[in-house]
Formats: sequence, structure tokens, C-alpha cells
Amino acid sequence: MTIEHDILSVLAVDCPPMDADDALSVTDVPTARAALAALRVMQFDLIVTTTTVAGEPVWPLMSKVRAVRPKLRWVMMSAHLSLSEEVKARSMGVAHVLSSRAGTRDSLVFGSIHRKTTTARQFV
Repeated sequence: MTIEHDILSVLAVDCPPMDADDALSVTDVPTARAALAALRVMQFDLIVTTTTVAGEPVWPLMSKVRAVRPKLRWVMMSAHLSLSEEVKARSMGVAHVLSSRAGTRDSLVFGSIHRKTTTARQFV
């Protein structure tokens, strides 16, 4: 999937509030169930999540997402990510792991991650 428009569409799953801007359209959902429902009816360029969704580990959600939309890129935000969590995320195809303290809500960061992963897939 490539971006055919100027606005990056992001699904933020149980994340701190994210502000949309001219280059970023954010759909915030609080639960894994809401995320899966949104994926059924809307197209997204990127998913942003943390290590837990509504108090539960993110892994079951991302397994389901990868099953229905294997090419959809995702980013994990975490202030304290263990090595085992990072290895698991990378084994599940995470595009990037970001510190939630690093100002990651910037649309330029998300756009850059999406472009890099989209470009990399073109050469595979």
C-alpha cells in the first residue's frame, strides 16, 4: 500500500491523545475490539499503539491485524520497553519502536516511518 494522498491516516490504539494536523489524520480508539472494527470499515496507512491495549498485552491484537492486513505498518510507543518486548514486536513486523517521551506525535516522524517501510517493501 502506498500513500496516494497527502494526509497520513493513523489508527491510534489506546495511546496518549494525538493531535491531527494538515499532514496527519488520527483516529483514536480505546480498545482492541474498537481497533478491529475501525479496520473493517476504514483504510489506514499506519497503526500506533503501546505495549498494552486497555490493560491487556498488545500481541493478540497485532496478531489479528497481521492476519487480516499483513502489509499494514505499525509503530509501538513505550517509555519502558523490555528487550523481550522489543524482540517480540520486531518478530511481529513492527516498523519502528519509539520512546513515548520523545515527542513521537509529530506527523513528520510518522510520515518518515511510513515512507521508509513502503519504499523498503518495493524492493522485496
